Amino acid sequence: MAASREKESLAKVLAHEGGYSNNKADPGGPTMKGVTQRVYDGYRRGKGLSTRSVKNITTAELNDIYDKQYWDAVKGDLLPDGVDYVVFDGGVNSGPGRSIMWLQQALRPAYTGPIDGVVGVGTLAALKAVNNNDALIDCICDARMNFLRHLGTFRLSAKAGRRVSPKCARSARHGRPARSRRPPTSSPVVRQRPWSRMPRQRHRPRRPTWQPVVASPAAGSLAR
Repeated sequence: MAASREKESLAKVLAHEGGYSNNKADPGGPTMKGVTQRVYDGYRRGKGLSTRSVKNITTAELNDIYDKQYWDAVKGDLLPDGVDYVVFDGGVNSGPGRSIMWLQQALRPAYTGPIDGVVGVGTLAALKAVNNNDALIDCICDARMNFLRHLGTFRLSAKAGRRVSPKCARSARHGRPARSRRPPTSSPVVRQRPWSRMPRQRHRPRRPTWQPVVASPAAGSLAR
């Protein structure tokens, strides 16, 4: 896979990971652009460096972590266009091994090997047999959501502002090539603004449509 595909996938991930966060309700703990403090500490120790706050992570360190610990770990260069991003995004949030398991589950029955979280010969052979990557992406995201819903931390993540359902939907949308996304309908639905936000219109009294009756001289003489 060309290097641009990895850069493009990383740009999509960073676009919705945000900056620094340290919400007590988030089980991930202190996080900077998707990299947790625990992952950053392990990276620094592996380089023989002292640990420090993840807020101080450099761009070079960030790119190296995403490249070595996530993209290479899911064998992103060997995955089809679109599928590589979805598996990469899942690996960032739940670990590369778990994301590969979702891929293997989605490849059933073409994939007959064990769900072991390792991209091997069997996984790659099953990928070659797939003729609809869009459907595969949907199956991967379904497996991901099914797993996350059964976690005890699912509600805690929602409280922390990490809305998993929209994130999975966005991952599926970004994973599909632009040419295969559903085109807009010929008559798009126009959203109406809530009444509370509608601009106030100045009330202008309407002119009466009736004409006042003017008594004629003859009518006046009769009245006398």
